[in-house]
Amino acid sequence: MNEDSGGNITQTGNLANPGPDRGAKRLLIVEGDGFTRLLLLRWFRTVGFQVDFTSNGDLGLRKLIARPPDALILDVKLRGLSGMELIRRARRFEAFAQRPIYVFTRPDELSRSAKKELAKEGLRIFNRLVISVEKFVDHVLSDVFPMKEPAPA
Repeated sequence: MNEDSGGNITQTGNLANPGPDRGAKRLLIVEGDGFTRLLLLRWFRTVGFQVDFTSNGDLGLRKLIARPPDALILDVKLRGLSGMELIRRARRFEAFAQRPIYVFTRPDELSRSAKKELAKEGLRIFNRLVISVEKFVDHVLSDVFPMKEPAPA
């Protein structure tokens, strides 16, 4: 994606396009850093997601319970409820128990026990200092909108 002189984001050719047949999927982004939150919000909306967001873990949990999203993207360092506690509580909520959770954070913000807990849950940590937002968006798209195998001839 590129930003034009008017501040609008345009899509480059390497991001998957959800297309009209896939329908809009809902994301909840819980991110404490305002710049990162805005960047993720703009990218995911550009590729067709409906996005709700907050910087606060407590409000994130309330939003998740009130209207379970198709996927959750969060940082671990949040005001109020921590990202780790938000993950634990989200997994106890039946309507969200099997939906994808993406941890988009700096690894130095995680303790060893937190890394082990995330691994035990089968969650990957996306290092926001290393991975480009474009690659992260591609990863989420491929999980939430998996490509269908062509029908056998």
